[in-house]
Amino acid sequence: MFELTDEVLVAAPADVVWNDVTDPVAIAEWFWPERMDPYAEVQPVPGGPWSVSSDPAGIAVDATIVELEPPNTLRLQWRWRGEEESVTEVELSLHPVTESGDLGRTSTDPDLSKDASGPGAATRVRVVHSGFADEADRDNHVEGWADCLQRLVQRHGTPPDDSEPDT
Repeated sequence: MFELTDEVLVAAPADVVWNDVTDPVAIAEWFWPERMDPYAEVQPVPGGPWSVSSDPAGIAVDATIVELEPPNTLRLQWRWRGEEESVTEVELSLHPVTESGDLGRTSTDPDLSKDASGPGAATRVRVVHSGFADEADRDNHVEGWADCLQRLVQRHGTPPDDSEPDT
């Protein structure tokens, strides 16, 4: 089996990003491009649906929520509509980070003194999509996830980087 992993840093607290991945209205606003007129349905409970569809594009993801631990983990059984025999697994994990000086550290660090939900808060979003039958199938999803996560970053922006000098 093959898997892909992608990760981005979003300039929003984890609870805001959690809403972005579990609220159907929010998902429809960023998951696919606006021109695709996406529609989402989510019931954020184990066994509940998590789906996104686009009538203009003629595509849909029909996933089932396997596990959710607000606001950190959402695990889905993922299938494209019409390809019911090809089920994969997606895990979205959200890791709060503090203000820009601590972007490499998560809120689980024991000596972290800043509030990971206050000004400068950010969230590291990681997607692990696994269970692909072959490399080609996995490769078909790499660009899609990269584009999708980039739209999430654009929705909130990227945290400032203290390592660059002020101009």
